[in-house]
Amino acid sequence: MFLTENSKLVLAGAISLGSGAITGDWISLKGYGACRCHVILTRGADSTAAAITLDKAKTVAGGDESAGMTIKNWYSLTDYVPGTSTATDLTKGTAATSISTDTSQSVTHYYVLDVDASELGEGYDCLQVNLAASNAANYQVAFYELYNPRYAEDAGGVVEPIDN
Repeated sequence: MFLTENSKLVLAGAISLGSGAITGDWISLKGYGACRCHVILTRGADSTAAAITLDKAKTVAGGDESAGMTIKNWYSLTDYVPGTSTATDLTKGTAATSISTDTSQSVTHYYVLDVDASELGEGYDCLQVNLAASNAANYQVAFYELYNPRYAEDAGGVVEPIDN
């Protein structure tokens, strides 16, 4: 089975090359049971932490937005240097409304925020990942992985996500 057979990858927004923040596009979980938000931060010679947050809404336009939802299941792989690091295990984080990124310099940090659709609450089915402004020495990217399609058998395959 291939990754794309039961999940859909969607870029959360433009790659931030430098100090800009990432305000992710809204993504709908109407057709999926869960979403993983992947955030990758390659840090240069800078030690300024950036905050990762999740917001929820009732529409993909951000209608009835509720900012700062609790991130119950998140994991990190920090201080990774491609080609030389041997660490591959993700470390589970403590539930919080904001994750402060690691400040180690000249390495890559990887964060996975795993959200079950039921965590959004009654009437909410849209999600947005945000990464606060960082530093000009850093590169940041975020993307969504929608998985556990709810209606794939009826639709004949993977359900297309709704995003803005």
